[in-house]
Amino acid sequence: MPSMESRVNLQFFTRREREILNLIAEGYKDKEIADDLDVSVRTVEKFLDNLMRKWNLRSRSSVIDYAFEKRLINVYEILESYFQKKHLKRIKDCHE
Repeated sequence: MPSMESRVNLQFFTRREREILNLIAEGYKDKEIADDLDVSVRTVEKFLDNLMRKWNLRSRSSVIDYAFEKRLINVYEILESYFQKKHLKRIKDCHE
């Protein structure tokens, strides 16, 4: 069961922040995330800045570390999503 601190953090964790955080954790760059979500690179940067401000962190990697530590994201879900996207891209590339 998540700690009280994790539950509190989840209340201030938007769906879009989770999407962007997951993509960052998967290793995607801001430009790739922006293209995938059909937003600007600046929007992606702003969401990341907001997470750093909310959690009082100073870097992209510390945001990921914090999210894993607080169980806000799950390594297995991140890996599954990453490899599923790679597999789908391979299938798409084969049919072009």
